[in-house]
Amino acid sequence: MRFIERMQRRLRHFDKEKYFKMFEYVTSPSARGKLKKYWYFYRCKRMEAFNGASLGINLGWGTRFGSLPKLPHGIHGVIINPYAEIGKNCTIFHEVTIGNDYKDVKNAPTIGDNVFIGAGAKIIGKIKIGNSPDRSGCRGGCRRAG
Repeated sequence: MRFIERMQRRLRHFDKEKYFKMFEYVTSPSARGKLKKYWYFYRCKRMEAFNGASLGINLGWGTRFGSLPKLPHGIHGVIINPYAEIGKNCTIFHEVTIGNDYKDVKNAPTIGDNVFIGAGAKIIGKIKIGNSPDRSGCRGGCRRAG
């Protein structure tokens, strides 16, 4: 029975707490232990690849999260630019894209605290979504005009 339980745990491929612990270690420029950093980077990328996602993780830098985001459907299809900034208590559903406008890689969105980003939302360009205590947010596509 133990063998089956271990295999089921491995097949889940995404454990939010473990992922973000490794994410924080990899994106920290001051973290020591090069081998450990590369191992965590590899594990995070494997979790992302299995789920068809990219949460903006890179060695020494990456997406800045105010706190752990709420991911009700896991990371399935979630794509986040490494230069994006996401506030505290943000809820991100599946198939969400938060990316740049291809004019400059650093033209990534800034998302405030308590924002709800619904399934399939596309947030493109240097756009700022403010704090949202009433849980309104992006439920379709958001793009900076002009």
